[in-house]
Amino acid sequence: KEQQKPAASKEKTKEDENESEADEDEPDEQESEMVEKESDEENVEKVIVNPGWEPVGTQQTGGHQPSSSMGSVDWNEKVQAAAYGADIPVENMTVWWLERGEIPDKTAVATVSAKGSDDTYRVYIEWVDGEGWKPTQVKKLIHNDKR
Repeated sequence: KEQQKPAASKEKTKEDENESEADEDEPDEQESEMVEKESDEENVEKVIVNPGWEPVGTQQTGGHQPSSSMGSVDWNEKVQAAAYGADIPVENMTVWWLERGEIPDKTAVATVSAKGSDDTYRVYIEWVDGEGWKPTQVKKLIHNDKR
């Protein structure tokens, strides 16, 4: 998509283009915004943040209907957001733990891994009214502390 833009329309550096493209809804460019940082936090190998993450959508009508019941609409949407943040297909993901976050009913934390993989992620998600759950931060764990 980026290659189709006329090169002579504006003289911009590649860095300028990356900054201005943050507003566009093109997945390839959202992925380029991902920031990975080493961590000195106990049991955390690295922290991943992507400002391009979007809410996963919701089937909830009449406002957010918080639920910690496995299989509920809210639970399933939390799992979907965790899968999105960890970049693991839902059908290939094991949810080891799913709990409320610091702000009950607005944040949650999921510990997940791909089936058959030792790579474990702690995915922090937040509720966006009318839009659903959205990942805010992912921590790649050194070992699965919820197994």
